[in-house]
Amino acid sequence: MKTILILGLMLCLFFGCSDNPTKNNEDNTTHISAGVKGKLVDASNNPVSGAIVRLYPVDYVPSTTAMKIRAANLDTTDDEGVYEIPNVDTGTYNIEGQKDTLGVFIDSIDVPDDTSIIDVPPGQLKKLGKITGITHMPGQSDTNQVRVNIYVPGTRRITLPNIGGRFTFDLMPAGRYQIIINPTLPTYNVKILDTTLNAGETLDLDTIFIKVYEPDTIDILTTVVWGTWGPNKNYRIYTDIEVPLGKELTILPGTKVIFAQFYNIIVNGSLTCKGEDSNFIVFKHEFPQDTWNTFGITADTITLEYCVFENSKWGLSLHANRATIRKCIFRYGNRLIDGISGIKDSLLFYNNIIHNMTMDVNGNHNFQIFTRPPAYCIFANNVFLNNSVGMTGYWISSVLFRNNCFFNCQEPLMRCPDSTSSAEVQYSLDSASMTLYENPLFVNDSTGNEDYHLQFNSPCMSTGMNGTDMGIYSTYEP
Repeated sequence: MKTILILGLMLCLFFGCSDNPTKNNEDNTTHISAGVKGKLVDASNNPVSGAIVRLYPVDYVPSTTAMKIRAANLDTTDDEGVYEIPNVDTGTYNIEGQKDTLGVFIDSIDVPDDTSIIDVPPGQLKKLGKITGITHMPGQSDTNQVRVNIYVPGTRRITLPNIGGRFTFDLMPAGRYQIIINPTLPTYNVKILDTTLNAGETLDLDTIFIKVYEPDTIDILTTVVWGTWGPNKNYRIYTDIEVPLGKELTILPGTKVIFAQFYNIIVNGSLTCKGEDSNFIVFKHEFPQDTWNTFGITADTITLEYCVFENSKWGLSLHANRATIRKCIFRYGNRLIDGISGIKDSLLFYNNIIHNMTMDVNGNHNFQIFTRPPAYCIFANNVFLNNSVGMTGYWISSVLFRNNCFFNCQEPLMRCPDSTSSAEVQYSLDSASMTLYENPLFVNDSTGNEDYHLQFNSPCMSTGMNGTDMGIYSTYEP
């Protein structure tokens, strides 16, 4: 035993006894060959000795079960206020220094390699503050409000709220912080807050509401639906579905309705689909080579705006008193509209684009319309492109068919029964109707890269109704 003590004394005399092996006790010169070094000062720029300095990767996640960091990322300032942390891996780090009720937080120190010494600008210790608030998970009791982990990444700070949700981070240096609120209940979302704390401040975040988790993709397995879908979510359809009489389905911008197989949507109640010019609502099959069935609507009123219909076998089947279809896109299917019948008030179909529609197995045209008096119909500013099928409209009421474009399509047939005989009279699509038969010149009409803005030399520019453009970006309103 004596031999061991003597050997220990000899080693101590030879290497120098110190609780900080990175410094020379005689001259305080730097002895690390690589790492991070800096200096801490007080409000008068005098060096602060004895301050504890910690170094954390910016993505460090603190834990309630492992609060300590390895000794290599910890140092104490010397009499000159200098700290040195050797052997720091490449990355970005935060530095925190503290002595008594004073502290400093220096964020985002880049260490480009592990062979150089990074000199950190001097950090000035200031009065510590605190951050407090209340987390609230709707539907949970005060007792359950404790089931949340709250932490500040890139620091050692982590806490749990008290009963009722109150939490506090004490002894916080001034600085910019990101606070992560992570519920342990899986039915609630993680919440991220960006905050700035001033020296000596008590920052009260008040009540922080944590939203119930909603998946990005929702499977529809029931046959009866209503309510609100979206925004910006996917709804995968696994059965024929119906919106029943007396119920309403509202579909918000960015929503995708994806059919897993050859299914229908039947609307006997109310339907509103209003996307946005930069955030369309999309109806499509899960696999582009397959088709979904039809969108059958018997509602009194139907409005479709900024919608995309892809891969449809029969398209829309409308039996409504009033129907408005504007700024919609129909593509890569068999039929645009299987039939519109029973329109007694108005049919407004304008500023739409229909392209790359193919003939069905029976050789049917892709647009069949039957209207009844006293219905008033407007069919204007639409663009048909690269369709291997034609269009047939049977009008028994007043119709305005003007300023549409057909290119690389079958000739449209617009017929009206002659009231004096059983024969049908075809509308003349001559210059009086302002019908174009030229390439609309979209910016890009290739599959998967569609951009329906018009090129500067497009024949559809300023040739629509009232001198507007044709297509979905038209400003025309009847």
